[in-house]
Amino acid sequence: MAGSKNEDRYLTTEANTVNTVLNKIDYNEQIGSREMRGSIAGLSRIAGRLPEEDARATAIAIKLLSDAGLPLKNGYGSDALTNGERAAVISLALYSIADRQSYRSNGESFGKSMGKAVKADPKSSLYDLMRKISYDDDLTSLTYDLSRAVRRLGDVGVDYAVLVNDLIHFQDDDRRQSVLNRWVKDYYRTTTHKTED
Repeated sequence: MAGSKNEDRYLTTEANTVNTVLNKIDYNEQIGSREMRGSIAGLSRIAGRLPEEDARATAIAIKLLSDAGLPLKNGYGSDALTNGERAAVISLALYSIADRQSYRSNGESFGKSMGKAVKADPKSSLYDLMRKISYDDDLTSLTYDLSRAVRRLGDVGVDYAVLVNDLIHFQDDDRRQSVLNRWVKDYYRTTTHKTED
């Protein structure tokens, strides 16, 4: 997997492309352009669902990724996407329902973002949701639970490129549990003030 380094983690081509798309969306928002708003609205239709469940919304994501330079490949499964493309589509859809100011390219895992949100509001329901996410064993459940979490994170930053990498690994049966374990560890490191690795 070719890619670039982002705070001690290598980003896949798909993850870097998501960064490119999100930077374009951010730029358009800053200059007051409405160019990307239709795409964002279309992406929100599949937030919390798999790409195969809405071909039109998935096509919007694929066009954004292709326009940003992602080389599209022949995929497998019912949606004809590669694991990387599927992860990128899911990540863009999650971004579409998040607080626009919450996008951060900081190299942090989703677990750390959840930990920051719980630390900021200990009475939130995010603790229970993080526990639920840690038990997810399929992409359908995880995608749904991530959408519930993203809606509740408020202004806590999410690195959607790192999320792409993690979603790629989650689709691999041999790596799925390591993604969840890392998120749980990052969550507890953040909420308990411990920073040792």
